[in-house]
Order: sequence, then structure tokens, then C-alpha cells
Amino acid sequence: MTPGARSYSFPKEEHLCRKKLIDELFGRGSSFGLYPLRLVWLPALAPTTAPPQVLVSVSKRSFKRAVDRNRLKRLMREAYRLNKYRLLEAPGGILLPCWGLSIRVRKKSLSRWLKKN
Repeated sequence: MTPGARSYSFPKEEHLCRKKLIDELFGRGSSFGLYPLRLVWLPALAPTTAPPQVLVSVSKRSFKRAVDRNRLKRLMREAYRLNKYRLLEAPGGILLPCWGLSIRVRKKSLSRWLKKN
């Protein structure tokens, strides 16, 4: 994919929706936290040309109001959509078939972060 032909879309094929895959992702996947986010991924077992599947979730425990959770999910999906080419075009990069992004933070600290952005 050349820089001029980049696709900034986030089609349904890239959404991680199947419960079996989600359970496998959180059961066998590796993770790390980079405050305020937690990234969970599962490497591909075999080489694939399919784009990675992505799951974005926000904890109801941390964000009681649905409007707050929906806004955070929308912002994270947009950030992924605009920067996914870095994942796909990385030289020598390993394509991950599915990865999830979940957020578990205190509301007070994230609200300050959101006001800046």
C-alpha cells in the first residue's frame, strides 16, 4: 500500500465480534498497559494477509455514564483508523490477526486527558 493509496476506513471485517475469538483473546492473549490504556493481542499462528481484527471496550466500572463510554470508544476507534497503516506497513512487522483495546482508569485522571485533546 503506497502512502497515496492508504485506506483510512474501519470496515466490518476488521471488527472483532465473535465471542469465541474474544474469549480466546482475553484467555490466551498477551497484554501490557500504557496508562490509561490496556492493550491485549494474540499473534497469528500462520502468515496471513487479512487485516487485524480490533475490539475496543471501556469498563462500565470506571465510566458509569454510557455517553462517556461511547465517546471514549469513538475516540479510540478513530485513533486506530487513522494510524492503522503504521501497523500494516511496518518493515519486518508481524501482522496480528486480532487484538483488543480496553480501558480501565479512574474517571478523574482521564477527564483531564480528554479535555486536552
